[in-house]
Amino acid sequence: MNLWIARNAATIGPPQVKLAEVIAAMVVTTVRYQDVTDTVCSQIRYQRAAARERGERGRG
Repeated sequence: MNLWIARNAATIGPPQVKLAEVIAAMVVTTVRYQDVTDTVCSQIRYQRAAARERGERGRG
């Protein structure tokens, strides 16, 4: 999130971009557009599957 802020701060303009502003805007966008929601959900499922796979390998 901080990297996104750093990359886009100049585009947004002064004053300094606050993390809470970015999170709020991203939540609104996620809720508003179904394709964004689908992408976010897909990414969460992928991350969980990858974490499970890493955990299973670590036990052996």
